[in-house]
Order: sequence, then structure tokens, then C-alpha cells
Amino acid sequence: MELDSTEAIVSGVEAGLGVGFVSELAIRKELKLGTLATAQIAGVEIRRAFSLIRQRGPVAVGALAAFRSFALSQAG
Repeated sequence: MELDSTEAIVSGVEAGLGVGFVSELAIRKELKLGTLATAQIAGVEIRRAFSLIRQRGPVAVGALAAFRSFALSQAG
């Protein structure tokens, strides 16, 4: 089955329709409530690519610049 949103995947798994792949951050509440659990699969590591975009023009300053710097430092 292919679902088009994280919420749909979570609902399907909670309803007992199977397993799904979503970000652990997306299911923090469900993990805390105990309605979902994570499973480690030996030899499988799933990675995602993220893009950092910004509006054209002057380089950001203040909080936006701090966030950009932080995000880029975590990109490894």
C-alpha cells in the first residue's frame, strides 16, 4: 500500500494494517503514548536528503542566520 502523508501512514499502522517507514520525530507522541513502537532492521539504514532553501537577496541575519548555521553544521 502507498499512502500520501505521514499522518495516513501512522493511522494505518495504528489500525493494524501493517508496518510503515516514517521519521521517528513524526511519531514522538505515539511512542510516548505506547500506540506505536519502533523496530530495528539489521543491516538497514534509511537516510533522507533535506534541502535548505532561502529567499534570494541579502544573506540572513539574526535568528534566521543562527538557524541556517546550526542546520548546516548538523548536515555532516
